Amino acid sequence: MSYLFKGLVGGFVVIAIALLARSRFSYLAGLAPLFPTFALFAHVFAYGDGGATSLKAVAYFGLLAILPYSAYLLTVIGSINHFGIKTSLALALVAWTLGALAITAVWDRYLHALVLGTGNT
Repeated sequence: MSYLFKGLVGGFVVIAIALLARSRFSYLAGLAPLFPTFALFAHVFAYGDGGATSLKAVAYFGLLAILPYSAYLLTVIGSINHFGIKTSLALALVAWTLGALAITAVWDRYLHALVLGTGNT
């Protein structure tokens, strides 16, 4: 039942984004995906499984997740006037993927233990 609820929430967010993109307030479609719908789920589950320490780890890593998203957006901005929509979005997804791999590697190697104070570097 909880998976059905999560699916409905996700579907609602997609519909909201589509409606905003077609409105005179289309710029708000860039804000809607950043509503912390899925972060709320992640935070509740992390806290339930690992308490405050786990929740802090998820929240700190979430801050790092802004970097790949920024790489995605900057790639779209920089490439859309030179390439078509498909190529621009493909390049942006590559930029996001590389950014996500980079922050994950840095987190696993250096930051996880530092942030959580476990000393395992």
